[in-house]
Amino acid sequence: MSRRDLEYFDTDEKRIQEARRHFEQALVLRRPLAEKNPSTYLPDMSVTLNNLGNLARTENKTEEARHYYEEGLKIHASLAEQNRDAYPADRAMALMNLGYLERSQQENDKALVDFGNSLAAYRDLAQKNPDEYLPNVAEALNALAVTERDQKQLAEAGRDYNEALRIRRQLVIENQSEFLPYLAMTLNDLGVFDSAENQNHEAEQHYEEALTLYRELAQQDPATYTRYLAATLNNLAFLYGNENRIAESQSDYNESLVLYRKLFQSEPGQYSGDVARVEAGLKQLDKRVSSK
Repeated sequence: MSRRDLEYFDTDEKRIQEARRHFEQALVLRRPLAEKNPSTYLPDMSVTLNNLGNLARTENKTEEARHYYEEGLKIHASLAEQNRDAYPADRAMALMNLGYLERSQQENDKALVDFGNSLAAYRDLAQKNPDEYLPNVAEALNALAVTERDQKQLAEAGRDYNEALRIRRQLVIENQSEFLPYLAMTLNDLGVFDSAENQNHEAEQHYEEALTLYRELAQQDPATYTRYLAATLNNLAFLYGNENRIAESQSDYNESLVLYRKLFQSEPGQYSGDVARVEAGLKQLDKRVSSK
């Protein structure tokens, strides 16, 4: 099995334990091999550790995931001592995954460092092979911008969002089916940023474009994209409410609520908070209307 074959695994609940057994067995086999022949087997071992980290993060086993990611990055550090250019894509991927974990734990200072280092590595790789690595540059920029926004580093966040948006627009021209969801995500994230900065016109433009894309995606694959469509509708409704565009706000809240209630029926534990949030937004609008 190649190293790249191990990067992906089925995260369906029924397959989680099977995946875990597969990766743990691979790690057990590779540790003694790496001790005897580190240059050959340490790279494979680092990929297995990254996969185990991803699996643990999927299961919300935060400290276990952190352990795997950090051990994998130690391997990359040791490989770099021998060869500075050894497996930079694997290192960049591990840094990105660790950054996501840190951000989920509100460790944003650490996440900024790891996302930044991942971005630098992907930029170098994209200079040599843009077809392969430019999507990773856009992902790192978007992840960094979200974290910068949360840390109130607003100039940096705006810069990185807009670069991610430019790259993803370019990628969609080349391959719409693969990159359209990522463009929609960046547009929605940029709308959130604009709204927080009271740049309502820009926020509306970004939300509306994201909404158009998510409608298209949800028609093709409702199981995957309905939740993103509902979230963007909620964001747009909130924006319209702040601008006293009551009818438009009510319309988008109501459509979002219909979608979230449908999602709630299949996964009540995951979507109960979303239903409650949209209902609260509608109640606030009703109060404003009745007080006039």
